[in-house]
Amino acid sequence: MQGVATTPGVVAGVVAAMPSAGMTGAAGAAAAMSGKAGAAAPSSSASAGSSAAPVMTMAGPKANPDGTVVRGTGPATFTRVWEEILMPKGCAGAYCHGSGVGGLKFMKKEEAYTVLVGVMAGGPACGSSGKMRVKAGDPAGSLLLDKMSAEKPACGDAMPIGTKLEPGCVSMNTSVCNTMEDLKLVREWIMAGAKND
Repeated sequence: MQGVATTPGVVAGVVAAMPSAGMTGAAGAAAAMSGKAGAAAPSSSASAGSSAAPVMTMAGPKANPDGTVVRGTGPATFTRVWEEILMPKGCAGAYCHGSGVGGLKFMKKEEAYTVLVGVMAGGPACGSSGKMRVKAGDPAGSLLLDKMSAEKPACGDAMPIGTKLEPGCVSMNTSVCNTMEDLKLVREWIMAGAKND
């Protein structure tokens, strides 16, 4: 996006959707930042004398001074999956599942858990797949992990839209990079029973 630096994850899954909605660049970013998923506020992480654009941040995920998401420690929990992956990657945003894209709608952590765990996939691309969105105790049988970790998932698109996998992720918007750390957290949470914790 020209003229706007983004905090990793703030508009992931949104950038690819904006052109089809007729929105590009800073105007599209501003539209993506408005809405119930969190209010955007410009901040600057650039050092004095730097020509870097202001960094846009959203209420929600905790951020390091460089704008990257703060990683938790301890066991894999749904709270960590929400705060470290789903929110920073823009999954609950207005151009993604916050508006019900793909037949899956959630804007809040509680809604996300309810429509993800133990629920069969829906929507036009995955409704007939027979796949479960998150199958507690079974990472291999969970569509969420498949969509995050495969270039060509069992159905629908890889998530977030435009995603790339490490180590080949070369992108100005690092939020579209699903890291091994991201995948490990989701896999461990599912393996531990996909509890709402």
